[in-house]
Amino acid sequence: MKKILEKWGELKWLHCEERVKRNKDHEAPPFEIIYELSERSQETEWFMLPPWNNIFHDDNKGLPEIKFSHLDGREYIYGPKDDSHDADYIFLEGSYNYYPVCTNAKQPKRFFMLAYLSIMHLLTDVIPSWIFDCVD
Repeated sequence: MKKILEKWGELKWLHCEERVKRNKDHEAPPFEIIYELSERSQETEWFMLPPWNNIFHDDNKGLPEIKFSHLDGREYIYGPKDDSHDADYIFLEGSYNYYPVCTNAKQPKRFFMLAYLSIMHLLTDVIPSWIFDCVD
């Protein structure tokens, strides 16, 4: 039981202290620049993620937020200034994932990498967010 409590404490530390520290170190570029970087993801390692991969960062009001993720775990979330169809997108928040769900790998390795990253993201990034109430 002592070992389980120690591991639980380590997991809470990783999520509530280390992740929060990493979330605060964001200096996000303007939307136009991050968008252009994501169009060259093979060289920049920045990816614009699909809307279904952004459900925890979308406020469900008006136009959807857009999430960009880097292979090193950084995430930048951008949202519209207003709900007009030609709204400018601005930086809203930074986030950090230990296992970002993106890869530059080619098929067939890409499929297996994304499956592995998705499982690890669920275990190390998503589930701890549900368990521990430690928002930054």
